[in-house]
Amino acid sequence: MEAILGFLKSIFWIGVLLVLFLVWRYNGLRRLSEAVKEAWSNIGVTIHKQASLTNQLIDAVKSYADTEKFVMLSVHQDNTLIEAQRIHQQSSQVLTAVNALAQRFPDLKQNTQYLSLMAGIKEVENKLESQREKYNAAARTYNVLRTSVPDLFYAQFFGFKVAPYLDFDGASEQDFQSLKTLVSDDGERLNQLLSSAGDTMRRISQQVGAAALDHSRQIASTAQEKVRELQQSQQEKAATGWHLLGVGGSLAGKTFPLREDGQVLGSADSAEIVVKDTGVAERHLWIGRENDRWLLRDLDTRQGTFLDQDPDSSISEIELAHDLTLHLGRGDGARFRIVAG
Repeated sequence: MEAILGFLKSIFWIGVLLVLFLVWRYNGLRRLSEAVKEAWSNIGVTIHKQASLTNQLIDAVKSYADTEKFVMLSVHQDNTLIEAQRIHQQSSQVLTAVNALAQRFPDLKQNTQYLSLMAGIKEVENKLESQREKYNAAARTYNVLRTSVPDLFYAQFFGFKVAPYLDFDGASEQDFQSLKTLVSDDGERLNQLLSSAGDTMRRISQQVGAAALDHSRQIASTAQEKVRELQQSQQEKAATGWHLLGVGGSLAGKTFPLREDGQVLGSADSAEIVVKDTGVAERHLWIGRENDRWLLRDLDTRQGTFLDQDPDSSISEIELAHDLTLHLGRGDGARFRIVAG
């Protein structure tokens, strides 16, 4: 039974450690995926700023574009890879056309608004390149951890997909789908896992509890049996036929069965038969069976133990006899009679 109980406890704690390990690794992947999302969000803000400046540039040069027709860049709210690629490519096309227009109209190059917008767009493009590098670095760190042991065994289950690397000129629809999946919320999978693990832990806990309860009942039953055996043994030892009868002092009239394993008479509370009369030592007298003989032995007391038959001589040890009367100490204090049968 103890082996089964130990096995169930081991399974329980292994399960707890496994859940804690998975939560720890999940948090690591989640933290890196959030870094990828944050880097991509920054790119989205910059892309929209690029589109806004490009549209302002189109307004500034449209009076020079007698033959060139510029189309305003449309900006949507969805922050996707395809949207960023579209805006970046259209902005590049507009800049190419405006630069060609500036070659035809030298005074356009001196236009303050034109120069300011071109400088702003250049700054945004540099910032966009820096953000792209940061995004790709975050994606690389995330992908390395995701494909490392042991994360590669459960990353897919948690919903952690491969993060695509950002290249405005080479992004594909497949890249877009991967990024869209990456930024989706995968907490539901963890909730399902923890819920399943919790159910398993509860079942194991119930089994461990039931086994422990059954084991405790067995222990209690065994203890009760041992107590009954001890009580029976004590009763058997007490049923010797010898008794000690108080005939004087505080215990006068009281009878004490004598046990084979021996009893101590004395004034101490730890004595088997407590005698609080004057002249009684803390551990005064021992009565019991030894080598098939029933003996009465004074425990080297200063007060001494005396017999009615010889009240002047303290005894050290004597064999029990029926109707033997003894005094604990001198005087008329504690007196006892040995009764057989």
